[in-house]
Amino acid sequence: MRAAVLLPRPASSLSLIDPPEDTEFRTYSTISDRAGCQNSVLDEPGSWCPMSTTDEWMQVDIGSSLDVAGILVDVGGVSSGMIRVFTKTADSKLVDDLVRRQGISHKSRRRWCV
Repeated sequence: MRAAVLLPRPASSLSLIDPPEDTEFRTYSTISDRAGCQNSVLDEPGSWCPMSTTDEWMQVDIGSSLDVAGILVDVGGVSSGMIRVFTKTADSKLVDDLVRRQGISHKSRRRWCV
């Protein structure tokens, strides 16, 4: 899986924040040691693969307090499933949203905008 954060911009456009893999802005519960499983940056080779299928997570930190318009998730060949999105508010409260989305085809991949 790969992911990035969408930020609202003036004039109803969006800006994408997609930090490099080798920074403190991307953290994971676990990472599989299989080939090609160590990268969650959009449009780069490979993807993040957890070691199991339960209770795994990826965190993309945008580095400061900003309004977030959504999250773009590339789930490879998966066409449906669940994503749990946690957002930290300005007063440091966590908002939990379990989301079920159908995939949207894009460049032979499935992408969800949450």
